Amino acid sequence: MYFPVLHDVHWDAPWTPWTPTQVLSTQAVQAPAAPQVQALQSGGQSTQVLVPASASWQFAEPCSDQIPCNASLTCDSQLMQCVRRPKLGEACSSGRPCSAGMSCHPGVNRCFNEPRKGGDPCLKPGGGEVACEPGLVCDATTTGRCVQPAEARGVTWPGRPCRDAANKVNVIGQCASVPRGSQEYCTSHAQCGTGLQCHPLRKVCVLFSAEGQPCLKAPSGEELQCIAPWLCVPGVQKCYHLPGDERDYCVESGNVSWPCRTGLRCRPHFPYCSLDLTSP
Repeated sequence: MYFPVLHDVHWDAPWTPWTPTQVLSTQAVQAPAAPQVQALQSGGQSTQVLVPASASWQFAEPCSDQIPCNASLTCDSQLMQCVRRPKLGEACSSGRPCSAGMSCHPGVNRCFNEPRKGGDPCLKPGGGEVACEPGLVCDATTTGRCVQPAEARGVTWPGRPCRDAANKVNVIGQCASVPRGSQEYCTSHAQCGTGLQCHPLRKVCVLFSAEGQPCLKAPSGEELQCIAPWLCVPGVQKCYHLPGDERDYCVESGNVSWPCRTGLRCRPHFPYCSLDLTSP
């Protein structure tokens, strides 16, 4: 008569015997905190074997290559017992394979979906990768997990590429379009797309300023420009017509001249262009 022998089992609490009817039940049994003594019955005789208390296996009959388990169980090659297959996130080993659609990740010894989902480990300790699901890549350099490639303006790092191969990683570690899109990081060497300009202070691509919107010239010489036909009024740093239309800002004194169009005059106390009532 053959009974399984357990190896590398350590206990620091006394054993508690189980009755044969408890052990031979095909229902799942929650192992108590203390180590257990399992009684197996064969030919009218009962024999006890040791089972580690930390186990969460389903106890059933002994098994081997010649004595297979039923379809709902698998034979643990180390315990030589029929046990249920581990589910997602549960402990597994080479002798105790995972449920269908999963695999035991080496080193972690836990069950994960196959192919791996976002955040699941994908890098094997000895080298090589486990496939990630479509749309993900295995970050074999930094995290060792399945990650999504970075979109435009998304943070990238070694092992996490940009989703669009045409995109380039900018100096602040983001994926950026070529040319740059709205609100993407830009420099004098990384030009913005059509209808956009690089904000001289914020260093992101923005639209050209419309009437009444801010405009400026930075100490570096770079400008936040107005869209035609508007021009930037010095000192006020807003976009208006030149010459000014009615209620546009105006300047007609000092070293700066921002006059009103014919038929309007600049009201110095406001100051804005208004109808010149003195004109014929």
